Amino acid sequence: MKYTIGVMICLLLLIGTAWGHDVWDLYEGVQGTGDDAFWITENVLSPNDPLQVHDLQAPSGYYDQDVFRIYPRQDRSYEVIGFNVTGDTGHVLIPSSTLLMYRYVPGPGDTIQSSARDPGGQTRMMRWISTVSREEMIFAENQYDASSNYSFYSIRLLDTTLFCPRFNNAGTQISVLLVQSTDPMPCVYKALFYDEAGTLLKSTSDTNINPVAVSVLALSSISELAGQKGSAKIAHTCGYGGVAAKLVALEPATGFSFDTPCSYLPRR
Repeated sequence: MKYTIGVMICLLLLIGTAWGHDVWDLYEGVQGTGDDAFWITENVLSPNDPLQVHDLQAPSGYYDQDVFRIYPRQDRSYEVIGFNVTGDTGHVLIPSSTLLMYRYVPGPGDTIQSSARDPGGQTRMMRWISTVSREEMIFAENQYDASSNYSFYSIRLLDTTLFCPRFNNAGTQISVLLVQSTDPMPCVYKALFYDEAGTLLKSTSDTNINPVAVSVLALSSISELAGQKGSAKIAHTCGYGGVAAKLVALEPATGFSFDTPCSYLPRR
């Protein structure tokens, strides 16, 4: 009986000091060879899927690192957020500044973007407009050497593109695009217009927009949209919910107007 109790105590002590790995750290049952290695990781961050929770602890003498595959699409906008960074060996909140994230292209391994802190300093984030459809990698690294098995963070990928199902510059109607920034930082947006068959008619150049500012674009001023009707989407660097937009179709002869709100893809 005493032997059994002694074994149980030893097991509890071992559990209490175990390396705080998560399910993505395991590859074929081997610790530290899963999402810790870009050539092995099979972990994919899918846009708007639920957040993932990962550990920040690594073997002594090393920083923890996690690698994620993503598949952005051309002319869409995205945001990666690292947040809820918690717990070191003293159960003290780890500063979010210790969690670094990078976006890079596999193969040559070129870093194309580094993360920044949000204005409140509680999260790390990357926002971008994708100019190509391809596989990319997100690399997350902890820079806090006192991390323990209490140390974790959450990460999420969001598709921040806005979709507007109707504009009409045909017949007696003309449309106007209204874009308002709700983000506390200056950001950039571009609008893309498609005919009803889905053929791209016009992609605007990047437009800077300040916090709470409103941008107004009369589609009658764009020659490629004369006599056209269809849909639009807005790609931006303002983050999910960082801009609000709508298309307003005006009927000058009658004074009627028809609003078409633009919407985000839902978060799952």
